[in-house]
Amino acid sequence: MLKRDIKEMYQIKKQESTCVDALPVAKPHEKIIVLKRKKYHEAIDILDMKLIDMKKKTDLIRHDIKQKRIKLNDLFGRWSDVRSKVVSTVDKDSNTTKTLSALENRSHQIEMSRMEASHVTRKYRSIRNRLLEDSVVFDSTLNKLEKTIKTQQREIQRLEKINEEAIKSRDKTRLVLQKKETNAANIAKFRMKQVEQIRAQVEERKTELEKLERKIFPPGQRATHQDSIPSSSEEQRFGDNGSSDSQEITDMPYFKLKQVTGSIDSEDVRRKFVSQKETKDRLTTLKTNTENQKKDLQIKCQQLNEEFEQCRFSDAQDKEQNDEETENLKFKIIEETDRLERLQKDRSELSNQIDSTLFRLYDMCLALKEADSAPVPDKCPSIDKADWLICLLQTKYENVIRSYGTTDKDQRNVNGRIKNNDVAVLWSLDDNVVESVNKDEEEKPGVKDAKGATQKN
Repeated sequence: MLKRDIKEMYQIKKQESTCVDALPVAKPHEKIIVLKRKKYHEAIDILDMKLIDMKKKTDLIRHDIKQKRIKLNDLFGRWSDVRSKVVSTVDKDSNTTKTLSALENRSHQIEMSRMEASHVTRKYRSIRNRLLEDSVVFDSTLNKLEKTIKTQQREIQRLEKINEEAIKSRDKTRLVLQKKETNAANIAKFRMKQVEQIRAQVEERKTELEKLERKIFPPGQRATHQDSIPSSSEEQRFGDNGSSDSQEITDMPYFKLKQVTGSIDSEDVRRKFVSQKETKDRLTTLKTNTENQKKDLQIKCQQLNEEFEQCRFSDAQDKEQNDEETENLKFKIIEETDRLERLQKDRSELSNQIDSTLFRLYDMCLALKEADSAPVPDKCPSIDKADWLICLLQTKYENVIRSYGTTDKDQRNVNGRIKNNDVAVLWSLDDNVVESVNKDEEEKPGVKDAKGATQKN
């Protein structure tokens, strides 16, 4: 009897009908036809009477529901008593099955944790090997970069020294050439002045000589003197007859010399004549010497001009060579600086990668901080302590694996026990619970339809 009542209760619960479905279905067409024949106030009265009847029916339905609930509560109490009696008899079998299922579940969990631990160990080893390889590569690359940077710096310093020496030598050569140019210009000016002075002296001596010649030998007397000089043949021809005439002719220039010199004594006249002749000879020798010096100076001036042109040409060539060398040095310095910047960028990128790997290792150490009593620093250590950080992470990871192994052994030795009082109440028969159950049942068809659609897809 009790089992049949319980089956009926399950069937009622499984039904998806609601209170609205249990209400009688009215025929709206007939009601509308009846109301059309009545007046407005009569129709309102009819509707009021029908509403009163419906309220009475609902009250009766609610009273029946309450009575049925009371009956259901009594039946549920009886069913729980019978079930507790049945459970007491089957408790041993259920405990064994539950313990077996719990142990199976626990063994499955332990197997999953072991698989996860093995996966983590493999992952950790691969990461550790990769980090070690990267550390070796990074160390070698850093050493190479440092060596290349040092060599580049030495090369740059050497090129800068060469550039400075070239600039100094260029300045020195410029100063030497300027000095040579100034000296050559000064020498040329001095020699031109000497030539002009010598020319002026020659002109002065010429004028003085001409004046002396004019004073000593006037133009008319000079011709008579030249004509009056007898040859040896004429003297032999004429003989003693012409001696008196020649005496007269020779006496005429003598008197003129006296008049010109203004002296009366013949010795004085002769002395002055001899001195004038000596001065004439000296002037002629001086003229020839000055002309020879002038020629020598002109030759030297030409040689100096040629040397000056050669110096200017060589200076231009040296300047061009120095400019080319300085430009080449500048290009080399620019290339070396660009290369040094690229090396510094590569070094910064490598250092950033190393820092990121260190931060990852530090985060893993923080995640495994409670695995053992080994202290974890407050900040991420530097590159120098990377090996220490890897060793710390390795020890913590090994301690975690050991702790997992001990916990699994302890949990295998413990048997799960389920208490009798842990049987959950199936449902309560309050109004709120019934409404929630109805809502769940209304939502279930939608969920079922969605599951069916997914299975079809």
